[in-house]
Amino acid sequence: MSGDEQLSRTHQQWVDEAIAEHQLQRRPEWTEAIAVGSREFAVQIRDSLASRAGSRQIINAGEGYELREPEISYNANFDGEIDPLSSQYPDL
Repeated sequence: MSGDEQLSRTHQQWVDEAIAEHQLQRRPEWTEAIAVGSREFAVQIRDSLASRAGSRQIINAGEGYELREPEISYNANFDGEIDPLSSQYPDL
């Protein structure tokens, strides 16, 4: 069995188990992380991304490790560029 076939079967088993256990909510560790798994796997993915990995962090997530982008403030990108609506529309 090829690696792709094994991955497909394993993924289908995960989906079937989640449905059987009524675990139908989104799990952020799978939808927001770049990589999820063992620490070695997260390091391997980070290293394979080389310079593109930049400041990505490997965090211990309890059941495994996640490679994630650092969280930054949305406002950090717009400091000095946006004003409160009340300053633009004083009659509000």
